[in-house]
Amino acid sequence: MAPNSADSSDADRIKILASLLDDPDDNIAVKAIAELLKLEQSLGDLPATWQESGNPLLRKRAHQLQSALVMRQRRKALFDRLNSGKFDFFEALVDIHLLWFDNDPRAEIANEVRQFRRKARAKKLSSLTELSLFMQQNNIAAAPESTLHPENYCIGTILADKCGAASILAALGKHLLAEPEKFTVVSIYGDFAIADSDGNVLIPAHGWQLHKDAGLRQAEKFTPGEILKFCEMNLFSCAVNSDSFRYILTIAQTVSGTSGDEILQKFPYPYNVQGK
Repeated sequence: MAPNSADSSDADRIKILASLLDDPDDNIAVKAIAELLKLEQSLGDLPATWQESGNPLLRKRAHQLQSALVMRQRRKALFDRLNSGKFDFFEALVDIHLLWFDNDPRAEIANEVRQFRRKARAKKLSSLTELSLFMQQNNIAAAPESTLHPENYCIGTILADKCGAASILAALGKHLLAEPEKFTVVSIYGDFAIADSDGNVLIPAHGWQLHKDAGLRQAEKFTPGEILKFCEMNLFSCAVNSDSFRYILTIAQTVSGTSGDEILQKFPYPYNVQGK
């Protein structure tokens, strides 16, 4: 069977671009990697093969390409999981941390989360009163929602600094409870909180104080997925505020499910040069 002309064209392009990966000029190699990323579906096992090359510069660039492919696939997978509603909350927290601190070792962040969960499980938290005491004993403080402090939405820094955005702390608190399905994350008069079926409300931003029916009838309910998407969007806003092209692109890819840089066509200049 004759090869598909499009496949043949991609193969020719890949061959040319691969020949540029070991160019001494980093700028040329980076552009070649960017073009190869556009041909992701046609690369197959080639990046892994190039990593076995005897050419050290080619191995290095192939590793950079493979890392970019893995990160892109991870972002797409996170988008798919959050939109399907089928995801592990704590794994998703680690994924969102890595959207910003993408050089952090995933295993280390996941281990920190596991250790914190073990503390909570040891207490067998069954009520908002017990959760309040646990959070206060661990000195976990809530910060206002912000588009200037991305670290407040990243679980690794939250656990290290003992401070996080109220939204993510409310969702975290719900999932630390022994039976999280009995509790709901809500927003009451602008404050994120956790509510139980008896009309009790625990508000992280109030020093983890417990309130009785504090405007619960007017409360807006949030699913864990909605909270995590809210955190993603605040990280995206942080990227825009810091004028970080790389984070704007990668987080935009995550929240949109688009793997390429065509997402930037919806942006104004200078992110979309065609919009100038």
